[in-house]
Amino acid sequence: MIRINENTKVESTRRIERNISNYSIGYLKFDVEYLKLDYEKFCQLSESEISCNCVKEHCIHKIKIENFKTIREYIYTLIEKIDTEGKLKIKWQIIDNKLVATPMSLMSSLWCGFDLINYTYKNKGKNVVLSYRKLWDVLAFQIAHRDIGYETMEVDSILETCGIGELCDFEQIKQLVDEKIYNQAIRLELTNSQFISKSEDIAYNYFGDKVKSKTYRNIIDSSIDKAMVIIIDNIIKNIALNKNNNSRFLAIVDERVIFNTDLDDEAIKNVLCMPYTIRLFGREFKLEPDVEIY
Repeated sequence: MIRINENTKVESTRRIERNISNYSIGYLKFDVEYLKLDYEKFCQLSESEISCNCVKEHCIHKIKIENFKTIREYIYTLIEKIDTEGKLKIKWQIIDNKLVATPMSLMSSLWCGFDLINYTYKNKGKNVVLSYRKLWDVLAFQIAHRDIGYETMEVDSILETCGIGELCDFEQIKQLVDEKIYNQAIRLELTNSQFISKSEDIAYNYFGDKVKSKTYRNIIDSSIDKAMVIIIDNIIKNIALNKNNNSRFLAIVDERVIFNTDLDDEAIKNVLCMPYTIRLFGREFKLEPDVEIY
């Protein structure tokens, strides 16, 4: 069980980076022709098509021209950095408590119809995709609930069946969050949050770390980045403890963490799909990642 609360620390970043290096494949292999084909499609979209709400099935609001330009530029840069074997060699570093891929970041934009994982070849064995979207949403709600429209006492009343000091099920807080909470929260104007100090004009994330810029996006993303490092570190420790497997870290892309493994489905559940707890509103909630195996 992975435990996350306001006092959880990221241990030595060098140790974590070293462990990730020891238990990672070190590259992603891409279908370059597929990437080039979709790059051309993105380039051919007119501004009127991009502005339409129904250009891509994942669109939930009007798409801005700048977002599509960013995706086009990203795909172009990615193609340039992939070697002749279709591989992008990756080194992982922790920068400001965020796990970052170099020489370039890994990103997707599902609402634009661009999912980086769709362009990668599967390695031998199984690829296991662990989604921590629930973690993103509950952290966003914890941080922004007042500006979302909930007073803390109101949340406490809704959660009254979940006692402080006991382990609560995700279902007990699920009624307060949905899959749109993160996207909603990061766009809010920061006016009434417990994570800002008006006297010092400083913002803090969930873990009490100072945040450079006073916006919900920075406070929430800084909190999520650190939580994801804690989770990945714990999973790799668990892999190391289970000697009879060949599980390797592939990538983190947004809320998804990807491993390659030779484990059977039951062992995958025990070794990779570690449940985790997070303290919210003074209560400890148990969550599990959503899992896809292919």
